[in-house]
Amino acid sequence: MKENDIDFKIVSLPRERGFDSELLDYVGSLHANVIAAACSNDLKLVTNNHMQKNIENTYRIPFLTLNAEKLA
Repeated sequence: MKENDIDFKIVSLPRERGFDSELLDYVGSLHANVIAAACSNDLKLVTNNHMQKNIENTYRIPFLTLNAEKLA
């Protein structure tokens, strides 16, 4: 992202509530333009429910997903 002059931040969420809620509230507070995530079926960390909740977020921020397995 640096090579393409894209403004970004890497942050740690407080883990006081669910990941989805904390992530969406954080990006909503920033008035973010887009949320991006890379997923891998091998990890099983990101479920279809997780992805759907983020795609349909209440802040109406576009959610870009990438298949990490096909990027390698």
